[in-house]
Amino acid sequence: MGRKIAVILISLLILGSSLMSVSYTYGVKETLTAMLLEAQQSVENNNIQKAQELSEEIDSYWQEQEQKLIIYINHEEIDQLTDVISQLPSLIKYQNLSVYSSQVDQTIRSMEHIWTTQLPLLQNIL
Repeated sequence: MGRKIAVILISLLILGSSLMSVSYTYGVKETLTAMLLEAQQSVENNNIQKAQELSEEIDSYWQEQEQKLIIYINHEEIDQLTDVISQLPSLIKYQNLSVYSSQVDQTIRSMEHIWTTQLPLLQNIL
């Protein structure tokens, strides 16, 4: 009887931590995507100063979240995303707008990919 309870408790613990990680990753994805889209919209409206400020906020936000996400997400994916995000302030500062927009799109796609790979789906488990 004690073993059954232990198995049930461990299973619930694993399920709970999995749901928490998926939920947290989703929140980061949504916040980061909203910030990136706002920065890209600023570039399209020729508001370079606002895009610069947003890029610095994005970089700062990502640095905070990276430390938490790296606990349960593949380090290579996080490192690639970190490299791209860290370039955004410099790209906008020197007004390399086409590369900036491309990097923003790549960041959004990468974050979406990271989130979908964290979902407890059969294709992710196998």
